[in-house]
Amino acid sequence: YNAQTDERLQVTYRNQSGRYDGEALKDINYFLRCHHSQKICQMDIKLLEYVNQLEKLVGRGQEIHIYSAYRSPSYNNLLVRLGRGAAPNSLHTVGQAVDLAIPGVRLSRIRRAAVKLQLGGVGYYGKRGFIHLDTGSVRYW
Repeated sequence: YNAQTDERLQVTYRNQSGRYDGEALKDINYFLRCHHSQKICQMDIKLLEYVNQLEKLVGRGQEIHIYSAYRSPSYNNLLVRLGRGAAPNSLHTVGQAVDLAIPGVRLSRIRRAAVKLQLGGVGYYGKRGFIHLDTGSVRYW
């Protein structure tokens, strides 16, 4: 569920033999587009796999709520100027980050599972109601 656009997407982007479905990936890229500019970015496959692994660990088939994925550089710069907590060189601007929550699963549990995976960055934003994941270096905040 994309909380910014009020859209839902259910798609299989990789088959059991590991082959990616190009049309499904296009659907995901559109779904995770910048809600401010409507620009689309090719999302990092490693990020999709990160979210997939996390869902397998703690999601139990629950719908994943996305609060931010791709951000156009101009939108990210606006957020920086407005003091909204966006990093000037955010991995959101290159399709390598997502902010999410899974209803019914505590953020602390999602965070612990993401840290255990060691697949990239994990940010805990409890007051704002989401976990940040990215495919940058392994780090936590």
